[in-house]
Amino acid sequence: MISQAPSGLAFAAAKWREFPTTAHPRPLVLTSKPVGVGTFVTGDARAAVEAGLLGVEDSVPAAAVDAMRRAGLVRSDHSESQTRVMSATPSSMGFGTDRGGRQLPAWLLSITGIDGICYVMDAESQASAYPSTESVTSVHPLGGYARLLGDGLTVRVDFKPPWLTRDAAAASTAVDVLETDSSVAFGPSVGGAAAGDANTEAVTFRLVAPLGARVLCDVGGSPVVVARRKRNGR
Repeated sequence: MISQAPSGLAFAAAKWREFPTTAHPRPLVLTSKPVGVGTFVTGDARAAVEAGLLGVEDSVPAAAVDAMRRAGLVRSDHSESQTRVMSATPSSMGFGTDRGGRQLPAWLLSITGIDGICYVMDAESQASAYPSTESVTSVHPLGGYARLLGDGLTVRVDFKPPWLTRDAAAASTAVDVLETDSSVAFGPSVGGAAAGDANTEAVTFRLVAPLGARVLCDVGGSPVVVARRKRNGR
């Protein structure tokens, strides 16, 4: 294990201790839900979706039902709910991951009591997510994303977390970084391991080893999106 300044970041790193960085392909680390739902027309429809009690017509393909079950939309094949999935069509949709947006196989759903596009990621893609799609509740709560700069070791995080403060007498912001074999966690500290930019709402820090397949996460263990580096290194 490699570490720079581990204080207070052990919890975040522990969430990713078992992440298989050597797996090919690399598991999906989702930053968005595997489900998209349009506009609820009725309160019953909202309640059915939130409780995972959608009814399903017999004509809906079994693979779509499997995907909905994995995503928590369906808990029983014999739900009596009046909010029902009438049809499911194979397609693809964009989903957020810690390495940027990905177009993945999905099912487009027609659900009574809901207007607009409804969809669910296909079961195979959900199965490849780590730790599981059930753990995904929202996009990264702080927003923004990170970039690897030209040297491949410097990370620029393009948002300023609410805990990031600048000491008027110091030239750097107070940020700690903990590197392990499976993750890189960063968070508030008294060590000043990173430099901040008050004008551009960004913070930068330097890694001991290249990020590689490891997960970049904040002090709470939430994955942070790492944008792909352009060929010119910018």
